[in-house]
Amino acid sequence: MEDKCDHTTMGKTQEEINNEVVRRQLKELASLVNIVLKNTE
Repeated sequence: MEDKCDHTTMGKTQEEINNEVVRRQLKELASLVNIVLKNTE
């Protein structure tokens, strides 16, 4: 039970995990920008 964190990140370096997080944030940011642009037209 306490090893749960290790299993989800097994085989991934911290850098790979960080890259995934950054990509997800960029996607969210991009969709927000699209919404704002649509609203200002």
